[in-house]
Amino acid sequence: MKDIYQRSLSFIKQHKKISGGVAILLIAFIYWQFFSHKTRAVEIPLVTAAKVEIRPMPIDLKAVGSVESQQSVTITPQVTGIITKINFQPGAHVTAGQVLFEIESDTFNATLEQAEATLQRDQAQLVYLEADAKRYASLVKLEYVTRDQYEQAKASADAQDALVKADQAQVDQAKIQLGHTIITAPVSGKAGNYTVRVGDLVVADNSALVTINQLNPLWIDFNVPQNQLVEIRQYQHQQPLKITIFSEDEKQKLGHGKLTFIDNNVNAQTGTVLLKAEVDNSNDVLWPGQMVSVVITLKTIQNALVIPLRAVQFDDDGSFVYTLKDNKAVIQAVTITKQTENLAVVSKGLTINDQVLTTIPPDLEDGTVVKLVDKVTLSP
Repeated sequence: MKDIYQRSLSFIKQHKKISGGVAILLIAFIYWQFFSHKTRAVEIPLVTAAKVEIRPMPIDLKAVGSVESQQSVTITPQVTGIITKINFQPGAHVTAGQVLFEIESDTFNATLEQAEATLQRDQAQLVYLEADAKRYASLVKLEYVTRDQYEQAKASADAQDALVKADQAQVDQAKIQLGHTIITAPVSGKAGNYTVRVGDLVVADNSALVTINQLNPLWIDFNVPQNQLVEIRQYQHQQPLKITIFSEDEKQKLGHGKLTFIDNNVNAQTGTVLLKAEVDNSNDVLWPGQMVSVVITLKTIQNALVIPLRAVQFDDDGSFVYTLKDNKAVIQAVTITKQTENLAVVSKGLTINDQVLTTIPPDLEDGTVVKLVDKVTLSP
């Protein structure tokens, strides 16, 4: 301190033209430089730390997917006619076999009755001709009629039998056509908006009436890079892989299921493989066409040593952390086996009693005295 004062006086004497006020400011500046340097020299870095935890650690892969209905059926009429009844509301849940539409059936009833009448007439004629052929069969043995007469009677009976079979086919066809005037749901699901109204004329195979999408269970379609395929298949052979579905922004959990399908080829243009997961949707949260975030859990490491990922540092020798020991930051080399967005699994270098620094001050050195200001809790 005395040395600084003497040097300041010496500098002022050498520069006699310096005014008193400037001299005082100069001395004050020199003193400030001295004391601020001294203060900075003794500053202790402030840090936060987290305790090493043991917990089950799921090993996950993430992907972006879309919701797909397992069955999507567009209802079209099989006969042409006038819509006489619509038995559901747009957007309603329908069950397999439920009557949806009714088409005017008078014409088809008339066609069926005509076919049945023709069948009955030809069946009566067949009975007569078969009896005639049977009679001729007995007479030809007694040579009361010629063989030719018998053959002619038998041919007439056979022809009539074929006609009756044709009539029966016409009756069956008429019944089928009549049955098509009642349109039922082939699958259970949610109906969309119908495109017709009562009184509209619909044309067979040419009028889409409504689309039904099965909503439970659903498929989730997503793609993963081809370099992840080997790992996914390896774990799939050990046990069914669990899938968790989140909203597109990953803020809301929407459902869960299991991986059921891996495509048999890699898309050469994108280098990805299509996967499908079957997901329960009994609460109607998921919707066909919806974009979602997919998390595939490959395995769960039991009793894993877990630390925040931000505590992990890297240098030329590999990964390391700063541990807190006796209020000092101590460098500790670690081996990281798996990591998520926020957490890292340590297989070597730490124990359950260790604390790792999660805030790393600039130029922190091994053995530096630090001050702990907050303890960090690991996120899930």
